[in-house]
Amino acid sequence: MAKVLGIDLGGTKIKAVLYEFGCAPGGGADSDCCSEFGVGAGAPSGSEARCEFKILRLEKINTGAGRGLPVVYEDLLTLVKSFLHEGISAVGIGVPGPVPSNGIPLKMPNIPDSENFDIAGKLERDTKLPVSVTNDVNCFLIAEKVFGEGKNYKDLLGITMGTGIGGAIIINNELVKSRDGVAGEFGHMILDKQNNLSLENLCSGTAIARRFRETSGKSFCAREIHDMAINKNPDALEFYRQIGHDFGIGILNLILCFNPEFIVLGGATSRAFPFMEESMRKVLDEQGFEQSNKIKIVRTKISGAGTLGAAYLALRLPFSM
Repeated sequence: MAKVLGIDLGGTKIKAVLYEFGCAPGGGADSDCCSEFGVGAGAPSGSEARCEFKILRLEKINTGAGRGLPVVYEDLLTLVKSFLHEGISAVGIGVPGPVPSNGIPLKMPNIPDSENFDIAGKLERDTKLPVSVTNDVNCFLIAEKVFGEGKNYKDLLGITMGTGIGGAIIINNELVKSRDGVAGEFGHMILDKQNNLSLENLCSGTAIARRFRETSGKSFCAREIHDMAINKNPDALEFYRQIGHDFGIGILNLILCFNPEFIVLGGATSRAFPFMEESMRKVLDEQGFEQSNKIKIVRTKISGAGTLGAAYLALRLPFSM
C-alpha cells in the first residue's frame, strides 16, 4: 500500500487529493502490480492483479494566480505540509503548461512568473519527499488509461475543454511528450485560417461564451448556456450544433494525424458534449474515412482524473519523468 498526494495546480484553484494505492486480489500487498505500467487497472490478459485506489482526503484552496508562481508556491507548500502527518510517500503535481523531460515547466500561461520555476526540485528540498511534475492533461489521460475506459486501448487521445483546450497523446501504450514537452497542444490548432481562429478560439468555454454573445446579443457563461440546452432552449441547442460542427473538424484533423482507437474528453465544458455529438459525428461521416466515425469518443467518468493521474505518476512508473 502507498499513500500519494496528487495535486492539480490550476489558474483558479489548487486541488490536493490524498490517495492510497494498493493491489487487488491476484497481486497482494507485496506485489509489483503498481510498479510497472501495463499491469493495474489495464492489466494484460492472464493477469488478475490490478492497481486500485481510494481517496482518503481532499482539500482545495484558491490559487491567486495573479500574485505570481513564487508566491503561489508558498501556499502550495503550506498545503502539502498539511498532509505530511498522513504518511505520504510521494507527491505528484499536474501543471497547466508544457513540461520537458527535466521536469521543470517551461511556462504556465495562466500564472505569471512561472518560466522555468523548478517546482519539483524546490518542493523536494522543502518536504524531503520525491515529487513528480507533469502536464495536467497528460495526468488526465494517464488516469483514463489506467483506471478508466481507456485501459482497453493502446492508442488514445485526451482532450480537456475548459477555459482553454488541452490535449495528450498515448500511442502504443507510450505517452508522447516530445523533447520540450509541448506535444498535444491541440487547442492551438488553426481551424479558421481566414480569421486565424484555433480550436480553442472556437470551442473552449471562453469561446462558447463569446460566440453566444456575438450571435444572440446575450451574455451568459458556458455553464449557463449548457443549462439552457438542458432545458431545451432552441437557441442554445442550435448554438451547440454549430460548436459541435467546429469541434468535429478539429477531431477529424486529430483522427487523420493519429488514428486513435479511443478519444476521451474532460473538463467542465465537455459536459455539453451530448449537445455537440450529433453535428460532430456528421462531420466525421461526411469528411472522414469510413473508419473515422467508428472511433469511440466519450466523456470521462472519472472524477478528479487530473489529481489521480498526477498521484499515479508519482509512484515512479514508466510514464513518469
